[in-house]
Amino acid sequence: MRFPRKTPLLILALLAGLIVLLVVAPNAFVAHSITQMEREHARQHIVAIRHIYDNELANLAASAADWANWDDTYQFMVNRNEDYLTTNYTLEAMQTLDLAVAMLVDMSGQVIFSKAYNAQAEREAPLPTVLLQGDFLTALVDSPRSLTGLLDLPEGRLILAAEPILTSTRTGPPRGILLFGRWLNNAVLTRFENIGRSEISLFSWQADNLPADFVAARQGLSGPDDRHVRVLNDRLIAAYLILPDLNGKPAVILRAVIQRAFYQRSLVDRALFTTLLLVFAGSTGLVIVLLMARMLAQGQELSAILNGSADPIAVVFSDGTIQKVNTAFEATCGLGMRSLLDVVCPEHPEHKEALQQKLHEAVTLQTTQNLVEVSFRCQSAARETNEFEVVLSPIRTPLNRSPRLIVTLHDLALQKQMEAHLRGALDREIEINRLKNQFLAVASHEFRTPLAVIQSSTDLLDRYWDRQNEAERHKRFEQIRKAVQSLQQLTDDLLTHIRTETGAVEVRLQPVDLNALCQHIVSEMTLAYDGGVTITLQLAPQLQEVSTDPGLVTLVVRNLLSNAIKYSAPGKAVSLSVAQGPEGTLLTIRDKGMGIPREEQPYLFTPFFRASNARQLPGTGLGLSIVRRAVELLGGTVTFESVPGQGTTFCVTLPHGTSAVSTHDALPQPQAEVVY
Repeated sequence: MRFPRKTPLLILALLAGLIVLLVVAPNAFVAHSITQMEREHARQHIVAIRHIYDNELANLAASAADWANWDDTYQFMVNRNEDYLTTNYTLEAMQTLDLAVAMLVDMSGQVIFSKAYNAQAEREAPLPTVLLQGDFLTALVDSPRSLTGLLDLPEGRLILAAEPILTSTRTGPPRGILLFGRWLNNAVLTRFENIGRSEISLFSWQADNLPADFVAARQGLSGPDDRHVRVLNDRLIAAYLILPDLNGKPAVILRAVIQRAFYQRSLVDRALFTTLLLVFAGSTGLVIVLLMARMLAQGQELSAILNGSADPIAVVFSDGTIQKVNTAFEATCGLGMRSLLDVVCPEHPEHKEALQQKLHEAVTLQTTQNLVEVSFRCQSAARETNEFEVVLSPIRTPLNRSPRLIVTLHDLALQKQMEAHLRGALDREIEINRLKNQFLAVASHEFRTPLAVIQSSTDLLDRYWDRQNEAERHKRFEQIRKAVQSLQQLTDDLLTHIRTETGAVEVRLQPVDLNALCQHIVSEMTLAYDGGVTITLQLAPQLQEVSTDPGLVTLVVRNLLSNAIKYSAPGKAVSLSVAQGPEGTLLTIRDKGMGIPREEQPYLFTPFFRASNARQLPGTGLGLSIVRRAVELLGGTVTFESVPGQGTTFCVTLPHGTSAVSTHDALPQPQAEVVY
């Protein structure tokens, strides 16, 4: 085999491509890295702007709280003493408090007092009409609580703080609502710009004529991320965030524009780097060309073996003596082999005899159309025994030279691995189809019930609306709401299962007080479930913070508690206990429900599995598989014990992480239980 004539041109083309790659790839990598760094800087910058805005809200809320929790204010809402207004709500007081609006509203939604102040003109101003609307005031007094937010009004953007009017000891009942407002005007924005060292601009969330970058930012902020970063051009990068209203809904988009100083400075550095890289690549390429020319001059004879095939190849004489081999042969069979017969595994001498006979047969062939093939086992250089298929091809030689053969070895291990891989892929495909069919069966069954409830309720409301009283209509709407909640829970379970199985869940470790987290979970679930089941909580004394993901822990505890409640009869008790020891933090959930049949317990964590005694209750069979996967992501373990008819106990052990207690600490006893 001769060295291909196009090989030098191919090598030169590859060398030119390598030089281009060395120039383009580093520049692209540096540009990407700098852009990512600037994006992260912009995200941190917009967080700082948000902190400044939050401080502004906090200051306003603190002032409102001080005045709302003042006994004089509380007494005024009872006796309407005009001296209180003339003494306290002067223009000087509003200027001192930096207020644009002050209002007192009683519990019926009636405005008792209101005043607006124009700081630039230093005089009283008309009150924004939106603040006097009945819907706005009714929403405040219906659920009196502390509120802060931004109102996007025709007169401007108003930062508003609402506080229920209580006594100085913060006791009630509430006598009304106190509102303090402050304009988010150019002076405030200029102060923000000076602190944040950026250009700030605002646009209404619902505006129809938004600039293009604000439209893209609104789409990005519509998802779960509360920050959005966008590169405007080579000089500027912008970060966006939402300023919510009193109800937490988006009111205004804030944009902070920052100079791309890093990117501008990197342009000069990248140009210098590219020049130096081109010089180096050119010098290296010249050396490679010279070496290649020398190799072509001296290595024509070895090129047939070295570049002919990736398979192990040897040139041998009729008795098996090896003349030449390629690198693949040396890597497979080892160095220093003198005869092809030495390659055959010594544990199988019959293979050696068969190979020797085939060598003599191949030498006598007059044509290469019918090649001699034989299989034998070879002990490779790694001392591993592999099975090879050998193809013997005679070389036409002059009469005065000994006959030679080209021996090509094909490793059958790769073929067998491919077969095993295909069998595994087929088994996996069968399992995926089985899970898909099971998923479709469970999903169709579980979706059918709430959809039927919604359909029947809507039909009854549509056909017999005028015949139903308010209580009956409310009952139908309540049935629809519960069915929708059931569908939402089913969808959440399926999505969570898919995210955990595909690795889309990101574990975010942070110090967590598991006592406080469990108290919060139990409080929420106590309000959500009204089935006559009592939840008791046992907290660990002197619990140290654990480095874990609070979202995954909440997912685990919620699923286990909801299962315990679901499978417990009314009047039964469900308990959650927290204990901490040297090996980790232990969360134990116990119930006295129906239990799990013993023969079905090994399949409990299998996706879509439902115990035979629980199939009459709604569910998808995904909760425990999600629990197991979440605990595995946290590096913990989950075990259970169950006795049919007596109840089930689940034990979740979470590692301490960076906040682990010392190994000599004993496991403390839980403190007195709290009943919810």
